[in-house]
Amino acid sequence: MHKTTLIRRLFGLTVVLALAGGAFVLKWCADSHPVVEQSTEYPSPAGRWQVTMERIDNGLGFGLGVEYYEVHLDKRWTLPWVKVLGQHGDDDRSVVFYVDSERAHPPRVQWTGPRRLRVEYDAGPPEPGKMIGRIDDVEIDYQRRAH
Repeated sequence: MHKTTLIRRLFGLTVVLALAGGAFVLKWCADSHPVVEQSTEYPSPAGRWQVTMERIDNGLGFGLGVEYYEVHLDKRWTLPWVKVLGQHGDDDRSVVFYVDSERAHPPRVQWTGPRRLRVEYDAGPPEPGKMIGRIDDVEIDYQRRAH
């Protein structure tokens, strides 16, 4: 076999293996789902609303994984399976706040009235990815904590 032909075949095999490996990684990433590692619920004083604070692993692993905290605000009458089917981060309308957990303490949530919620979080970095100020009749205040 001629040296040029061997080099072309090896190059072609390398490209095919790289494409197959890339397809495998993309498929694996697409199949990954966020995992709720810890969840704590805080009902509002009037019992109409519920805050859920979660620590989430985005499920990517292999050095791509990120853990973060999310604060969800839902009406108490929401059916339990709706939460299970919900999204996380920007896609979930119940998420009012999230922040990367790296170098951050968990946010602290506190009902300061029947329709008033306070979320305290560490001053960045990292900075929060989402901060919603109001859902329906609930006002949400954010307070940065010094390190």
